[in-house]
Amino acid sequence: MIEVLDLSGDVVAGESVVEAWRPPRPESAEIEPGDLENMLSAVTEAPIFEPELVWDVLPGGAIAYADSSTYTIRIVRDGALLNTLSRPITPQPVTPALEAEAREEVLRQADSYIAGEDPGIPGLDMAAALQVRAAIREDFEHTTFYPELPVIAEIRTTPDGFVWVRRQDPVIVGNDGLIDVFDPEGSYVGTFPRDGLRMPGAFGPDGLVAYWETDDMDIPSIVVYRLPANLRR
Repeated sequence: MIEVLDLSGDVVAGESVVEAWRPPRPESAEIEPGDLENMLSAVTEAPIFEPELVWDVLPGGAIAYADSSTYTIRIVRDGALLNTLSRPITPQPVTPALEAEAREEVLRQADSYIAGEDPGIPGLDMAAALQVRAAIREDFEHTTFYPELPVIAEIRTTPDGFVWVRRQDPVIVGNDGLIDVFDPEGSYVGTFPRDGLRMPGAFGPDGLVAYWETDDMDIPSIVVYRLPANLRR
């Protein structure tokens, strides 16, 4: 569900503007702060590769959204369907080999977090690190997988009304799947290859795009590029 929040009054009011499909599963119980066991259970309760609602807002207030299980992007405004963007791309089945790869990727990321290799995440002492890793491994040994990969990983819109759609690649985090681009009228423009342009961190006017990049010393900076004319107005 996507809601619009009205912040003009003393009390924040929410209005539902989109109700999208999501795979059914039991509701999780509330988790108390510091409850590591139930927190890990909640993380592994959702099947890996379960489709998610992905969306962004277009200029003028229309919403581009998809449930990510199929390549169908709906453009709606005030409850009315304005356009549908689609491509003939079908979901891929999740195979045992892909399940094994996904489990190893989860453990690799867990080790990275535990060791404090990610910026801003402190490392744990050895005993705590081993305990956390063992708990994660035990939970993920019993986790389930959605039978198909989501088709869409991310939807982003530009100030010029273009819609960028990043396809799901068969990895857990940090995937750089192919990016499809649609113009403001909903026509397919083209696709960036995997080794081409990444999904920008932000879009600006007149075809400007911004990325976070790091140098050899891991010092971050914001780099701005200008897109070619056929990808902007």
